[in-house]
Amino acid sequence: MSLCCPVSHAREWGGGRLLVPIEKSQKSLDTPTVAVYQYSMLVHVNTASGVPTYLQIETQVKHYIAAGALTPGDALPSVRKLAADMRISTNTVARAYQNLERDGVLRTVQGGRTYVAENPGSFLKTERVRRLRPYARQIAVEGTQLRLEPHEIMELVQEELNALEEVNERSSDLDRETR
Repeated sequence: MSLCCPVSHAREWGGGRLLVPIEKSQKSLDTPTVAVYQYSMLVHVNTASGVPTYLQIETQVKHYIAAGALTPGDALPSVRKLAADMRISTNTVARAYQNLERDGVLRTVQGGRTYVAENPGSFLKTERVRRLRPYARQIAVEGTQLRLEPHEIMELVQEELNALEEVNERSSDLDRETR
């Protein structure tokens, strides 16, 4: 299903979305427009993994939020829709959603719609740290194998952080100048 809407309203459509600019030659509207394609949230469960299905759903939703694929205010599929799409019990999806709501990651409004919470809380930091830890370990192992001292490894990481900060400052300065 495809829909057209002004760019300023593209975020209003619930669930996932893919924004595709429409060429001016199509002249569908005089204002800048995008085509919005609805798609279901991609959640995969592995019943042979030994990890309960509701935990797999919770982990994947948290991952999507931490990665920025789901942002505060985004609508999630209803319990029934996600259960039907995944061919699992509605009780399993409901349990995952309830746990995420209890943790402050999701919020449910009257009528049963479920959204990503406006401030998902500290879970995001723990999730980001969890995702970064393997890279930190890799840097530590590589530095040790290259016979660098711990303080030298830390200096290299700090130099890279400083360089990244400078690039971000320059790009935000350019953004301000173009406005």
